[in-house]
Amino acid sequence: MPAFTLARSITIDAPIDKVFTSLRDFRQWPAWSPWLITEPDAELTFSDDGSSYTWHGKYIGAGEMAIDRLEENRSLAFNLSFIKPWKGKATSRFDLAEDDGGTKVTWSMVGSLPFFLFFLKKLMANLCGSDYDRGLSMLKEYLETGKVSAHLAFATEHVDAVTIVGVQGECAISEINESMDEAAKRAARLLEGMPCGPAASVYHKWDISGMRAKYSFGRLLETVPTDLPEGLVTIYLPATQAYTVTHTGPYHYIGNAWSAGMSRSRSGAFKLKKSIDCYEIYENDPEVTPPEELITKVIFPMK
Repeated sequence: MPAFTLARSITIDAPIDKVFTSLRDFRQWPAWSPWLITEPDAELTFSDDGSSYTWHGKYIGAGEMAIDRLEENRSLAFNLSFIKPWKGKATSRFDLAEDDGGTKVTWSMVGSLPFFLFFLKKLMANLCGSDYDRGLSMLKEYLETGKVSAHLAFATEHVDAVTIVGVQGECAISEINESMDEAAKRAARLLEGMPCGPAASVYHKWDISGMRAKYSFGRLLETVPTDLPEGLVTIYLPATQAYTVTHTGPYHYIGNAWSAGMSRSRSGAFKLKKSIDCYEIYENDPEVTPPEELITKVIFPMK
């Protein structure tokens, strides 16, 4: 069976015993789990002491997770059994260490795929790595504030045609935040003085295996000037039926929306229309809107 491994870390401003107590109780996991948050209606069944649980969802599949062993305030090891979309097993663990008054949490996993999916080994490691990064960030917020400020809403709707004028960028996926910040600044300079609508991003390429992204960042324009400054590109996206995921909360959790949308596509809830790029529209201004109130709509064009 082809195996893959991964590990991610974060430092949480909370005492080590609080972190350990929370992690050992699966009943607290729905608040921050990067998978459970993408399907709030999934069926979850917990043991009386919270040391194991089963999940069953239309989009996140089905399986069971249980604590295998633990060392008080130092580590927890888990066994995972996957039933759907395919059968498999994995082991996962958390290692905890005091870190300048807080707690360093390292989340690691050793997983395997059915032999006939050996070619997905690198892809799965990269996908799970992104999930772990996002999950640790939500765990940090949950333990530091008592909540996670991220919410998803789903709809199938008609979206009107849009014209986006902006700049293009290409980068490693690990550098996407910095790259898009720079693209936003360049677009703002070049679009200054034009009657623009909301900001938007179009994703032309998102290569998880190669960990590269190609995108455009700009603003919606109803009328495009004929004398655009050099460096700006115009992207027309036609009207279409779409599956939309609306994310409310800090933008660094936007991966929840993409994960939720793609899992629904893979499960057959809708079919992507690959002739139209997926895109995001930022429905309020991050310069004046508190992070927890930011609204980002992700549009998945449908066949």
